[in-house]
Amino acid sequence: MRIKTLLIANRGEIACRIIRTARAMGIKTVAVYSDADRDAPHVRAADTAFHIGPSEAALSYLDAARIIDVARKAGADAVHPGYGFLSENAEFAADCVAAGLRFVGPSADVIRLMGSKIEAKTQAIAAGVPVVPGYNGADQSDETLCAQAGNRLSLAHQSQCRWRRARYARGGRRQCPVRRSGHRTGRGTGRVW
Repeated sequence: MRIKTLLIANRGEIACRIIRTARAMGIKTVAVYSDADRDAPHVRAADTAFHIGPSEAALSYLDAARIIDVARKAGADAVHPGYGFLSENAEFAADCVAAGLRFVGPSADVIRLMGSKIEAKTQAIAAGVPVVPGYNGADQSDETLCAQAGNRLSLAHQSQCRWRRARYARGGRRQCPVRRSGHRTGRGTGRVW
């Protein structure tokens, strides 16, 4: 199915890039905007634009139902999430498809799968994709993690700091330092996140 009209569920430079590419492909574009973005470049660049709410992202760009409603009203046959906002939201991807809209991105099942770094790595290994070696076993105790890391880290680095990755994370999440056995830090909470 060829896309004729594409709603871009994002703002700023990413929306402008998507609009330029769509235009080059002969696809009509629909921008969405909040109060804060009323005069933004992506609004002017699109063929049409629809207001989706107040400046707060939670009440505009993250309002999946409103964006799907606007896509229907605009006659869009596809939705491109850009990055951030709803791009990693499996329910949004599924809701677009259920509403008869093509979601430009991975399927809801793939988004869910990629939401778990452990499951994603397991699936990548099963598919023969090269991955960075690491430990994914059930025993996540400091002792086991340090022993497993000992094969990969220099002794000097091991004695100063250990690092744990968040198991479920989207863009922007960082590693968590684990200092000395039993002492964990996580943004001042004392928890590994």
